[in-house]
Order: sequence, then C-alpha cells, then structure tokens
Amino acid sequence: LRKETHDGLKVNVKARLCLRGFKEVEKPRSDSPTVDRISNKILYAIAGNEGWKVESIDVTSAFLQGEDIDREVFVTPPKEAAMDGVLWKMVKSGYGLYDAGRKWWIKVIESMIKLGGKTLVGDESFVYFHRDGLLVGLISIHVDDFQGAGNSWFFKNVMDKICELFKISKREVE
Repeated sequence: LRKETHDGLKVNVKARLCLRGFKEVEKPRSDSPTVDRISNKILYAIAGNEGWKVESIDVTSAFLQGEDIDREVFVTPPKEAAMDGVLWKMVKSGYGLYDAGRKWWIKVIESMIKLGGKTLVGDESFVYFHRDGLLVGLISIHVDDFQGAGNSWFFKNVMDKICELFKISKREVE
C-alpha cells in the first residue's frame, strides 16, 4: 500500500495485516466509544474562549498499541511472511478482530487517567484535566485521532506525554 505523508511530498510504502475477525468462534466485547459531535464543539468553544492552542494527534498502528488480548488467537501469516506449517499467535488485537477497537480504547483511557484526566459523564471519549482547581485542557478521542486544547502546562504535561506513550504518525497545531 502506498500512502502519502501529511506534507504531500513523500510516499511511504506500508504493509497492513488485516485479520478475519468474522471467523472468530467466540465474540468478545467489542464496543469502543468515540467522542460525541457535540463534545467536539464544546472543546473548540472552550479553546476559543480561553485562547488555547488546539492540536491534533494521529496514532499509527493504534490497535497494535492497545491492551494485550486475553484469549488465544492464531492467524495464518500473509504470503510475504508465510512458512509451511507456521501460524502466528497474536499478542495484540490486530485490525479486523472484534475487540481491536475496545482494547485500544481501554489503553488510551487508562493512560489519560494516569496523566490526571477525568472522563466526561455521558461521553467516555472526552477527557478533561484540572490543575489547582482550574480547567487546563481537554482531549476528544475518535478511534486513533486525538484533538487536544489547553494551556502550556497541559501541552507539556499531557499532550507531550501522550506522544511518548504512543507511536504517533502526525501531530499538527491549529
């Protein structure tokens, strides 16, 4: 698969492993919340009112950065890596498995909470951060895309930490 980078100049060659989750015998819990449209509007309204910087982060290979799977899943390797009689045992939930999105979301929310965030009641993919009793930042989560807005402390202590925790493909300001 050829894919242009965000600057539009380079072309990267990428390989994707898509698993056939529809063939799974047991169907694990698969729900994975994404931010509500109204919550996104709230993020931008507060950012505008507070004069905050807004930043977008795109995570690469997000599902492979999620929680480990808690069941045995074996897959036939793609033809480029196949060897006779060899199967791969998955450790992470790859794209195509029922619970891939949920395992990723759990890892993200746990990471945000460790950084001091709290989820908004009614929208589990909208996270807010307080410091000394004041609101300092907001993050909305849509699968592998994060929108963040906040003050300089928030960007140094939350957004930069997120970029250390996960492999990021793109980080854009404003």
